[in-house]
Amino acid sequence: MIKRFKINHGLFLKSANRLLTPNTNYSTDDAEQQKELLEVFGEAAEEIVSTPIKAKVETKPEEKTVNPDDDITLAKGVGAATATKLEAKGITTFSGLKAAMTDKAREEEMKELLGTAYTKVMENFQEKTNSPEVK
Repeated sequence: MIKRFKINHGLFLKSANRLLTPNTNYSTDDAEQQKELLEVFGEAAEEIVSTPIKAKVETKPEEKTVNPDDDITLAKGVGAATATKLEAKGITTFSGLKAAMTDKAREEEMKELLGTAYTKVMENFQEKTNSPEVK
């Protein structure tokens, strides 16, 4: 258990090879240090907190599940940096990108956001005209 003590008098804590100054708090989970503090100060040590040590739990970031056909990075002109910019604006899917790129009200916003990549990204959504083959 971690115990925190209010230090009322200056003390050299031998078990920690440390000088504790008056009017400070000292926290330790070391049983030897806790015993020394209680021996020196007795009841005057003013134990103010006693808390169990919590184990550190590593958490993995939540993985996004995106339909592979709706993956924004598959769009021509969208690399990692552009995808990050788009995600910051809430555009995380290919269909979301298409909606933003083809919305006339958002044209200037998208041009500013994508910069020089705008034209290349826009090519994903322009209708392709089939010209007759020359024989």
